[in-house]
Amino acid sequence: METFSDLGSAPESVIRRVLAVDPNNGRCLVENCSPNRGIEYHPVLPQKYWRNSSLLEALEWYWNMRKDGLNFETRRNMFAAGGAVHRMYAAGRWVLVPDEPIVQVYHGALLAAGLFATRETFPFIPDSDSFTYRLIPLQDMDDIAFIHQADTTLPPTPDAFTIHLHPFSTLPAFASHIHPKFVIVSAGLQLSRMKSDNRNALTATYPILTRILEVYLAWTCVPVDGKADPSYYPPYDPDTNTSDTDEGNGGDNHDGTATEKGRYSYPRKSKKARQGPPAPNRSRAANPVEAQHDAVDDESPASPSPASKRTNKKSSNLSRASVGEHTRLTIGESGWTKATLVDWSRDCRLPDLGGVGDGVVRQA
Repeated sequence: METFSDLGSAPESVIRRVLAVDPNNGRCLVENCSPNRGIEYHPVLPQKYWRNSSLLEALEWYWNMRKDGLNFETRRNMFAAGGAVHRMYAAGRWVLVPDEPIVQVYHGALLAAGLFATRETFPFIPDSDSFTYRLIPLQDMDDIAFIHQADTTLPPTPDAFTIHLHPFSTLPAFASHIHPKFVIVSAGLQLSRMKSDNRNALTATYPILTRILEVYLAWTCVPVDGKADPSYYPPYDPDTNTSDTDEGNGGDNHDGTATEKGRYSYPRKSKKARQGPPAPNRSRAANPVEAQHDAVDDESPASPSPASKRTNKKSSNLSRASVGEHTRLTIGESGWTKATLVDWSRDCRLPDLGGVGDGVVRQA
């Protein structure tokens, strides 16, 4: 069985899917060095967070997906880089940052009152093989140099390489297939774990990090009573047919399984449905359609998806209204005002990721 490890690279099946869309053809994302130079494939959002049920449920909610529909083994969450580069990334020493317009699309979708997200307003940004990112160092990078290969003509010459020192502002932008929403979550998570003094110094130098952190906090506010929303937790239909899906046949094309907002549609052959949550032993392996990442064309992972192993944890109630109720209300309707929405956002419970520095306070 192919599995990920904390230090090892991704399984061969995942690597093949990444190479099919990677504009760098398996070269290091940061240094552009040859695939023969110890290249590894790792997730943008580190694997250790994949089984945090509060985090995953929040992302599925705010990304307008159905529950257990998020697949972190998608190639849109995997990138190639040299072993040392990857280890510094996994240690939170540097982050990737999307282009300003991409960040603004997500940030602009947040409600102004309290800067919190709603399920209905999540922007749909289609997959692409030409997203661009830049590297921003967070910590412990002062003594590091990156050697970037600008010319890949064989055989290489000394003039093909340039040296880049902290803060790496001379590094060129990186073209990549990875989706910016995974990049924003990973960067925001690392920022949220920093001590406030260090974080404030960074955001003063790189203002875009403030918006990334705000988007991350909005996306990770734990949803409450999501089961009341059939678009997130629809009734389970045991007669749902998945045998003819592209993923079930090992293909990479998921056309017809995602709506324009990125939420999955589930074709059904029968009108019969059982109300209530899915059976406890129902996994993504049993229903391959649910293993798909929204709007991402990946085949079913070789090993059981982490979402099939996580347990449902009952969230504590907010002191005012549930997230499910809030997503059906707008300012000025049903007695809701900016003040009451700000009060609600202050009550929002963030997922416990463990080891968070001094925390981040949501500002109204």
